[in-house]
Amino acid sequence: MYEHLKCGGEMIIHALLNLYTCIIDREEIPSSFKLAVKIPIPKGNKKTHMFDDHRGISLLPCVNKILERIVLSRLQKQQNCLHHPLQGGYQKQQDALTTCFAIEEVLNHCSEDNDKVYAAYMDISKAFDTMWINGMLYKLYYTKGVTGKTWRLIRNWYLNMKEFVIVEGKSSRIYELGQGTRQGGVLSPWLFLVFIDNRIEELSNIKSGICINTVYFGSPMFADDLTMLSRMKSGLDKMLRCASEYSNKWRFTFNATKTVVLTFGESYRERSVNRSIRDWHLGSRVILEKECWFNLGKIWHVNKDSSAFVSKAVTRGRESGMVLMKMGARYGGLNPIISVQLWKRIGIPKMLYGSELWQLNCNDIVELEKCKILRCVLYRGYYLEYQGLLREGCWAYHQSKLKSINGNCIFWDDLY
Repeated sequence: MYEHLKCGGEMIIHALLNLYTCIIDREEIPSSFKLAVKIPIPKGNKKTHMFDDHRGISLLPCVNKILERIVLSRLQKQQNCLHHPLQGGYQKQQDALTTCFAIEEVLNHCSEDNDKVYAAYMDISKAFDTMWINGMLYKLYYTKGVTGKTWRLIRNWYLNMKEFVIVEGKSSRIYELGQGTRQGGVLSPWLFLVFIDNRIEELSNIKSGICINTVYFGSPMFADDLTMLSRMKSGLDKMLRCASEYSNKWRFTFNATKTVVLTFGESYRERSVNRSIRDWHLGSRVILEKECWFNLGKIWHVNKDSSAFVSKAVTRGRESGMVLMKMGARYGGLNPIISVQLWKRIGIPKMLYGSELWQLNCNDIVELEKCKILRCVLYRGYYLEYQGLLREGCWAYHQSKLKSINGNCIFWDDLY
């Protein structure tokens, strides 16, 4: 279907124009547009068959996606439809690292003032799949000011939605959806932000989050991932109560097992004493306080210990390197220059993701260099010579020696 639409020319354009004009005039979405094929995709490297370890991606008709894109492009041009500045999800020229950078700068600013920071990393259970549709339509109308034909068209999109699941070539029965937004729809991310966005405003109104020069930075979000920051324990307790009340009001739940609190700016002795007497609650549920947590693709450590970042980066680098070797990027396989280029463009970016925010010492840099260079050495077939050099002494000496192995001249920059 996609190829037909792309290459159909003027005939397809006129047919789509007539179809979309009819849909908009009648304010009714065809039932075929509402039927989706859901494909469960494993999250990360998980290989289990558990429901919670998969993310359901909905495949919808291309003709429907074009109409959604047209409606979305119109909505995004309206000033009243812009999202909160602290919302980094699905925004142009922003990604998870942008939100991480904002959080990191808040932590650094408070560290310079010798202030503690109490940070709660919040996780919503099945955020997209459990979105309250009527609540989203209410906020779309009253908060964003989307009314009239556009609002009625979006409401019709979310009436009588149906889908079926395909797993290993077998299909389930067709069933109706009464909640959630489709992961795979063009409008879905924007509508989800409409539903969740004013949570930032409610948290800012209680005036317990961190402000820097009168600018509020207390609750940065990336889509459904919320981080709440306060200089006082009582302030974070108040924000946790507000978040719990908000979730009850708008019919979603936080995953207490994936919601944790970290306290920055405490000494080891002070933290060990305080943690035994400090408790945190999200509604009636107890949440844990930890020293390290992985969120938004970054490891957050209360002591800003870089060893955890480096260890995970080296693991990612080894995994990426092994995948490339299985694809032929090894000695005796692909051309060594091509193998190194694949490592440079695929392996290194994955290994060093988020490194803009790392604070590394010399030992950390050495460990990362070892992983990077070992891959290139393996691709060029110098592994035995490399092992011999490792047994001789310091890594700086290895680097200088590695430039000349068996009389073969290796330019160090060429390894990358």
